[in-house]
Amino acid sequence: MTYEGIIESLTSLLTIVILVGIAYALKRIFSNNTHIQKIIDAEKERKAHPDVQSGRFTRLYTMPYDYNLTAKSIQAYCEEYFPNYYCRVSGNTVRISETRSGLSGEVRELYITHLRQHNISAIEFSDPNELEYNIQNRQTTVRSGIDDKGFSKDIREMLRHFQQQAICRNKTYC
Repeated sequence: MTYEGIIESLTSLLTIVILVGIAYALKRIFSNNTHIQKIIDAEKERKAHPDVQSGRFTRLYTMPYDYNLTAKSIQAYCEEYFPNYYCRVSGNTVRISETRSGLSGEVRELYITHLRQHNISAIEFSDPNELEYNIQNRQTTVRSGIDDKGFSKDIREMLRHFQQQAICRNKTYC
């Protein structure tokens, strides 16, 4: 391969990397705005109907801005009140699992978002194992059976505790 061929290949590769980076940045910017709007709308709904986020299928819990709501505080609460679960913190994310490795049993990931300018804190949780890949027909489907034996109920109880705590801090009475 000649020197010009190497330069041409590197230039092509660099161009592709830059285009992918720009596409990723644009996607992140636009998806972040919709995520923020989703949180703002959920908080408005919670204020109008305080019990709206108490359902079994709720994944987004909003509350008044609470600077005490951190991944470390959730981990400390989890370890104190749910010692059978394992909590790992990474930035604004808490991963709670039934086993130390998280490879078997149920797992939930909690994402903390603070929108200080809107006076909102939010915790969104997801199940990283929710989607299953079906090898036979090569499709991804939503898991049909969850056998968590109260795991999700405990996580929701924990999140409602932090939500209620933030609401009480925001009010002069509780």
